[in-house]
Amino acid sequence: MKVLFLSTSSVGGGAFIAASRIYSELRRSDMDVTMLTRAKAFADIPLPKGIYNYRPFIRRLLSYCERMIAKIYNDSNPISRSLNIFPSGLANLINRSNYDLIHLHWINDEMMSIMEIGLINKPIVWTLHDCWAFSGTEHHDIHQTFRWKTGYNKSDQKLKSFGIDLDRWLWKKKQIYWRNSPFHFVAPSNWLANRIKHSKLFRNRPVSIIPNGLDTEVFRPHNKQSARDRLGLPKNQTILLFGAMNSTNDPIKGFDLLIKTLDILADNNSHINATAIVFGNLPLEKTISCKMPISYKGIIKDDRLLAMLYSSADLMLTPSRQEIFGQCASEALTCGTPVCAFKIGGLTDIIDHMQNGYLAQPYDPIDLAHGIQWLLKDKQRLAEMGRNARAKAVECFDQKNVARQYRDLYKQVLNS
Repeated sequence: MKVLFLSTSSVGGGAFIAASRIYSELRRSDMDVTMLTRAKAFADIPLPKGIYNYRPFIRRLLSYCERMIAKIYNDSNPISRSLNIFPSGLANLINRSNYDLIHLHWINDEMMSIMEIGLINKPIVWTLHDCWAFSGTEHHDIHQTFRWKTGYNKSDQKLKSFGIDLDRWLWKKKQIYWRNSPFHFVAPSNWLANRIKHSKLFRNRPVSIIPNGLDTEVFRPHNKQSARDRLGLPKNQTILLFGAMNSTNDPIKGFDLLIKTLDILADNNSHINATAIVFGNLPLEKTISCKMPISYKGIIKDDRLLAMLYSSADLMLTPSRQEIFGQCASEALTCGTPVCAFKIGGLTDIIDHMQNGYLAQPYDPIDLAHGIQWLLKDKQRLAEMGRNARAKAVECFDQKNVARQYRDLYKQVLNS
């Protein structure tokens, strides 16, 4: 069995990290798998060159054109958008290749066009890392317009917008070009699987639920004090950890809700000697005022260092507005650190309420602060939750088990 992975990025990004972990584990198990990104192919024998993916100038030009076209459509939704309208030549290359199955991941930013995806004539497994595939241009629906349920009717635009209805136009292209595409979707959470099943575009397509995996030998508990010594963190303070890709600037990650929560904690528990640590952040767009001390650690690319940071914390905070899965939450649990988050999205698959963390009412900083206080109140209970966290993560998220589920799915798809 020969499998081709497609992923736009070759470095960074939660979707690429998830894809690369699956890819690496499958290769370790001697499976014949290649990963193709916009920049290069990862394999012993690279794919032939000659398509735009290997030409950086053209790649940047097409990405720029996509952003300019997207500006035609301005609404009050701040999330990112993708069009995927420019041809790349990838479909012809794939169809001429000897790969048995194509595994799509995050393929936006003009890696290949909607029409080309529909032209692939091989079995396709598509792991979704956001909601773009069954939506218009949007990657997330944080305003809950639910147009992906209704089929982007002219009458159901709920957000203030100007110009053409670009979401409806793009959704219609997907409806036309993907009508007969042999997609078997993979959702990393029950929440996303339910959205796929209830979407107008894919409600009758097969969907499997396979969580994002990680190396439970790299992400493991370290002695808390030793980790703090190694990282130069305070020994005698309560450490509250927050992090994600672009953690401080992406509105979906809820950095503003974190600040409100920390302010509530500082007001109600002035006796608590606590500090917040933020990682995964780009430079702040403006100065943030917070009543609790905050230390910014920037982007951490070393998984072993990241595991040590998780281990150094008393709690991981995940105040996201939407999470397809919740990769940082699963990494924290694997390191034995309980997680406090809102009861939304894929986080409900990861966190067992009051067993390995706390699920607050969505977007309520008061309840999130209450959960943090409850978790910190009893050190013995917090330690037990840490043990529960590690046990849940090893059972559910170990990448060896995840890779096994994908191998079984590939066989199922090829035999159907």
